[in-house]
Amino acid sequence: MEQTKRNTLLIGAAATDITPELPDWIIGVGKAFVTDNGHSFEWSGRDEPTNTVHDPLTMQALYIEQDGERALVLSADLLFPLGAERVIEAAARAASVEPDAVFYAATHNHNGPVETDAYIERLVERAASCAAEAKAHACPSVVDHAWDTYDRLIYDRSAPWGPVDGRIDVLRFQHATTGRPIAFLMSYGCHPCSLSYDWNAVTADYPGVARRHVQTLMQTAVPVMFLTGCAANVQMIGVKKFEVPRMYLNVPKGDFEAVERLGTILAECAVAALKQNGKPVQTSRLEVGQKVIELPIVFEATQAELQERREQITAMASHSASGTVPPWKKTLERVYGDMIDQAIDLASAPQPKRPIDTGFLILGDFALIATPLELTWQMGVRVRDDSPYPVTISATTTFGYDGYLTERRFYEQERENWNYEAMGMTAMTGYVPAAEAPDVLHGAILAQLNAMRQPSRTERTHKTSAPCI
Repeated sequence: MEQTKRNTLLIGAAATDITPELPDWIIGVGKAFVTDNGHSFEWSGRDEPTNTVHDPLTMQALYIEQDGERALVLSADLLFPLGAERVIEAAARAASVEPDAVFYAATHNHNGPVETDAYIERLVERAASCAAEAKAHACPSVVDHAWDTYDRLIYDRSAPWGPVDGRIDVLRFQHATTGRPIAFLMSYGCHPCSLSYDWNAVTADYPGVARRHVQTLMQTAVPVMFLTGCAANVQMIGVKKFEVPRMYLNVPKGDFEAVERLGTILAECAVAALKQNGKPVQTSRLEVGQKVIELPIVFEATQAELQERREQITAMASHSASGTVPPWKKTLERVYGDMIDQAIDLASAPQPKRPIDTGFLILGDFALIATPLELTWQMGVRVRDDSPYPVTISATTTFGYDGYLTERRFYEQERENWNYEAMGMTAMTGYVPAAEAPDVLHGAILAQLNAMRQPSRTERTHKTSAPCI
C-alpha cells in the first residue's frame, strides 16, 4: 500500500562545523582505578591548549515530521551535551518543534573542546541554524535499515577475554520519489576515547572517520549522524588492562592508526549491509515522549562528607576562574558539582531514588531510546532483544550526563569485587545504584515502549518501500 498524503513522512537533515577556534583546551581523559584501599578517580587534562585540529568536529540535525507531529535529533562530537537546555530551546524554536521532542546527544568524544560558557554560546547558535536548515530541507521520505556486527577491534574492559556486542546499526533516509539520499544515521557501542593522555589535538575520534567514509562509499555529501550506543564498558583495542592486584588502569593507544581503521571498517560494514540486506522500515506513525525513571540508590557517604566534596569542587572552580589551573577543571566542576548537589538533596530521603530523564522517539517500527546514562553493552542488548520494535537503538549521553549503570550481578557481588562501571561516580556522588536499579531501568523502558506500541505487530498492514542506491 502506498503512503497516503495523511501520513506522509517528512525528513530533513543538516550538519554544521563546531570545531573550536584555536588555541583552545581539549577536555581530556579520565584515569580511574580500584585498589584495596578503595576507589579513586583522577582526570588527566592537558597541560596546555592545543593549536592543532586533526579532523573537524560537527553537529548533525535530523528533522522528522508526520501528521503534525515533529521531532528533532541533534548529535555533536563532544564529551558531554552541556548547556543542553539552552541548545534544545534554541533548536526547538528554530525548527518549530516542542522542546520535549528535541533529543540532544553527545558522542562522548574525549578529544573535543572544553565546553566553556563561550563555547556553549557558539553551540546554541550553531544548533539553531542547523535545526532550521534541516527543517527547510524536509521532503517526503522513506527509510530503510540494516545492521552488521564487528567486534574484532573492541573489547569489554571488565572482561577483556569475554564477548562484546559489536552491533552496527544504520538507517538510510531517502527521497520518497527519486531515491535521493537525505541522511544516514549510524549507531555503535564503543567509547570514543581511543587516544593517549598526551594526545593534544582536536579530533572526532572513530565516529568522525566512520561518517566521512560512509559519505565516500555512498558518493554523497549528505549528513551522516552518529549516535554512541551502550558503550560504558567497551573500549577500542589498544586500551590495555594490567593485572596489578586490585587495580584497573586505562592506557589508550597513542596514535590515530587504529582509530582510522575502526571507523573505516564500521563504515564499510554499514554500507555493505545496506546494499545487501537493507530492509524498508514501516513508518506510519511518529510519536515522541519523555519519562523520568527513578533509580534506587544506596549512599556510602554522609551529608557532611558530601558537603566537604562540594566545597572541594567549588574551590577547584574558583582556582579555574583565577587562572591558576587549566580551565578544563571548570567544565568538570559544572558536571560533578551538579551531581553532588543532586546527591545532597537525595541523601536525606529514607529511600532515595535518582531521577533519570529518558526520551523515546517512535517512528513506526523504529524506536530511539535516549538516556543521559552510560549503559553497558549487556544492558543495551537486553533492551534491544526485549523491545517490541524491530529496529531499536539506544543513544547514551543524551540530554546531559548521569554516569554509569551496569548489570545487576555486579552490584550483588562483594563490594571488593565491583568493576569500574559498578563503582561509577561514587568518588564524587557518594552513592551507588542499588542492586535492583538495572532491572528498574530495563522494566521502565520496556513498559514505556509497549505503552507507545500502537498498533501491535499483528495489526500492522501499512508498509513502505525504499529504492536501493
